[in-house]
Amino acid sequence: MPENAKMQSVNDVRIVGVLTKDAVFKKTSQGNEFVLLQVRTTRYYTVGGHDKKVSYTHDVMCIQTHSIEALRSFGKAGTVVRVFGELGYDEHGRARIQVLQYMGEVGLMVPASAARAPESRKNEDFRPNASGGLGRTSRSRTTEEPGLESDPHQTGHPGGDPLGRPDPLDDQIPY
Repeated sequence: MPENAKMQSVNDVRIVGVLTKDAVFKKTSQGNEFVLLQVRTTRYYTVGGHDKKVSYTHDVMCIQTHSIEALRSFGKAGTVVRVFGELGYDEHGRARIQVLQYMGEVGLMVPASAARAPESRKNEDFRPNASGGLGRTSRSRTTEEPGLESDPHQTGHPGGDPLGRPDPLDDQIPY
């Protein structure tokens, strides 16, 4: 290989772990919001017939806006999260996982029904739909409200849309 050839590389970090403390929301001097997280991962292994466990704490900086909104509602200590990002370093040379605007994501690893709904979503009901997935229906679209007819498509049926068309992605696989 020639000396001046540049080596192609992949900078990709993927972890699943537990938030050790609540998400910390900050702003840059330009007013851009970001979140700092500490995520603990645990690795189990066996040495000489004895089970061992080792835990690592990872620093994560997230500027991805969709992830910031999810963390604002659910970014509490003890929440299980998945982090897709890239390896970077802070101003002191310590390793940090960076989740950039268009490169990576921080997501929750609990179903929406197990998480506490934020104030803005209290009017929604989470329940399994006919295809086994987790459907979200709005309580305001039921027949309990005056003026709504008893049409099955007007009840927020997750298998179709308000116009009565079937959902093309409903594959009827029950899991």
